[in-house]
Amino acid sequence: RIRLFECPDHDQDLIWSCALRKDGSVAVGRYEGDIYYWTKQKKGWQRGKIQPSDQDASIGRVQFIEGTSRLVSSAQNGGIKVWDLKTGNCVHTVGNRECNGFYSTYDQTRNRVAIGTEDYGIHIYSLEENQDGTLAQTDPVMILDGHTSDIYALDFSSKQDMLASVAEDEYLHLWNLATGDPIYSFELDASPRSVSFNHQGNLITVGLQNG
Repeated sequence: RIRLFECPDHDQDLIWSCALRKDGSVAVGRYEGDIYYWTKQKKGWQRGKIQPSDQDASIGRVQFIEGTSRLVSSAQNGGIKVWDLKTGNCVHTVGNRECNGFYSTYDQTRNRVAIGTEDYGIHIYSLEENQDGTLAQTDPVMILDGHTSDIYALDFSSKQDMLASVAEDEYLHLWNLATGDPIYSFELDASPRSVSFNHQGNLITVGLQNG
């Protein structure tokens, strides 16, 4: 069965990213910097919109936090925000303008985000909270250095404490996040555009610009 979700002004803007939750909920991040989402209610589908007041850049990535009413978004200006979809409010912000939110990823297993930076590094932020709901730590919990050009894609392994990264330098790096050390590097045949672990965490796919 195919279900079509449309933004009200879908002919006036571009969708840069989309996310699907296990219950069928959908979210999209757009070029103009807003987010639309559709959640399933007893009486049907409910559409909502988030218009970040200080996020004046394209939304590079949206991801649901499974088992919650929260959504993680990252923007081209480096901001990573956590939203409560029940209220439409931003509950957490991490990152800065040295980060590039087009290239970020959320770890469902360990509740953290990774994002590429302008100096070709990777910052990892924990989203663990104190008892009062504030973030336990707002600075990066780990910084990874190894690429020599812009980070193009990141992905956490769901089974092991590892992160895969690809960059314009045409390298794939596999990182051990227990130590912060690279455990594997592979030179690619062309500039990469995507990277992804399989569900078992024992295979990695990389999409290249040359097709």
